[in-house]
Amino acid sequence: MADETTHPLLTDPDRYQLGANHEPLILDTIELNRAAALRLAQQARRSLYIVTRDLDPAVYDNNEFDTALAELARQSRYAEIRILVNNTEPAIAYGHRLIETARRLSSYIQIRRINPDHSHCNEAYLIADRRGVLHRGKADLYEATLEFNNPARARDLHAQFLSLWEPAEHDPNFKRLHI
Repeated sequence: MADETTHPLLTDPDRYQLGANHEPLILDTIELNRAAALRLAQQARRSLYIVTRDLDPAVYDNNEFDTALAELARQSRYAEIRILVNNTEPAIAYGHRLIETARRLSSYIQIRRINPDHSHCNEAYLIADRRGVLHRGKADLYEATLEFNNPARARDLHAQFLSLWEPAEHDPNFKRLHI
């Protein structure tokens, strides 16, 4: 694999388009995962589904990603952004910027806590428009596969996402306090 500074995802990101036929990319650093998540979020037009252990601040807590989610939410009344988090406490304690964005745009961005019966889930993934997939088989590692056009893989992960979403819990800590 090319080192991070010469990886085409960082040096030539425009060559990767959601829905285009690109072969899978193997990623192995935080920076590459962050760039991949951002690229998918910026190109999504309808939906983002995210499964994460703790809102993964190294990947998702940055201005660019936050802006991409807000723009997706505002560009279409049909936009759907759903995020499943296994452990919400670190994100709340840390003041993760996506929590505030979800509070402001609660009609479009929903965050739920994975039901304790499913807390064994140790994957992390992002699905963009049911085509693009960023998938880490082990949530605590940054070894990932990035695909910009794999509807079959996206469909399988989306089905898994829905099976986790339905029994997921609304975390009262994510609600805005009106004082």
